[in-house]
Amino acid sequence: MGAKAPFLNIMNIKTQPTYALKNMIKALSMHKWLNTEEENERLALAKKELEQRQLEKLKQKQLHYQY
Repeated sequence: MGAKAPFLNIMNIKTQPTYALKNMIKALSMHKWLNTEEENERLALAKKELEQRQLEKLKQKQLHYQY
């Protein structure tokens, strides 16, 4: 089961709405020293996914303004 956990976390993060990712990041960032290793991994994945979504949104805006 341990080998499947990282894959499931990635899939779960990617299917979460943006507001849920923001709330997850906020909650897991409050007291980082209390987080388990899995929670730290989830925090890093959520931050990365949110950053990717923001970059994609910026790219879409730039494409829209080119035309």
